[in-house]
Amino acid sequence: MTEADWERIPVSPTKDLDFCASTGTAVVETEAKGTVDDSRKLAGISGKKGDIEKKKKKQRASPIKNKNTLLGVIASFPNVAGQNAICRLLDPPVESPTEDPRKYKLLARLSYYWREISIVSQSRFLIALVNRLQSISLVKDYSVFDKQPLLNQNGEPFARPESPFLTRSVVGDNFAFGEVVPLGPGVFYFYGFEASILDVLIEQSFDSILAFQSSHAGERISAPILARVAEADLNQTRFMDGGTSPPRAGNTRRFEIRSESEFAVTRAGRVIGKVLL
Repeated sequence: MTEADWERIPVSPTKDLDFCASTGTAVVETEAKGTVDDSRKLAGISGKKGDIEKKKKKQRASPIKNKNTLLGVIASFPNVAGQNAICRLLDPPVESPTEDPRKYKLLARLSYYWREISIVSQSRFLIALVNRLQSISLVKDYSVFDKQPLLNQNGEPFARPESPFLTRSVVGDNFAFGEVVPLGPGVFYFYGFEASILDVLIEQSFDSILAFQSSHAGERISAPILARVAEADLNQTRFMDGGTSPPRAGNTRRFEIRSESEFAVTRAGRVIGKVLL
């Protein structure tokens, strides 16, 4: 699985867990907790373990009778020098899933990319993508949509959209597109996605969507970036650096600044990195 498979479970009156995903053959739910302390002392961790076990027991009992795979995750971050952060897993009994795991995995991935790409792009294909997402969720035989590409207003398959590469920041030779936001004087943060995921989403081959993993996952890539920075963000960095005027509200002018930076790539094709401008 990748980060694109995980969806937050909506809050309800029952003791629901935090996140849900599918491996394609099984539905997995997790309850996530964290603590900051001396990782060699287990008192705080034991308390969180007890809380997770109570919630899992509630999920297994009537009337819920949740038969999905239930995992507990406890992350402990040390406040003592020389210690490492530790992630502890509470192993569950293996149960049969109650839903179609493949459909859930497909819906989770489509939701993830629609939600996250919408942050950095307003391309029209995203409207077709969310409509397809709703269509798949509402029908039992969702295979009728397999390999049916997303269509534009003329009834033709979308081409890879140009707007993310013309109006947003671009890494390398159109390797990735996204936004840059200010972290401090002259320092920006890039958040975006590999361009290849656009083709996968438009073509709508379910096998390709479910199997997608970036070939650059885990790598740190040094590449040029054409940063298109909003004037308000540039003003913000000057203001933080001792300037006298705060940014003007509503200003959307963008300036192009070229730089060389280092980026990390996740398995889901997300590209992130600090940019010095």
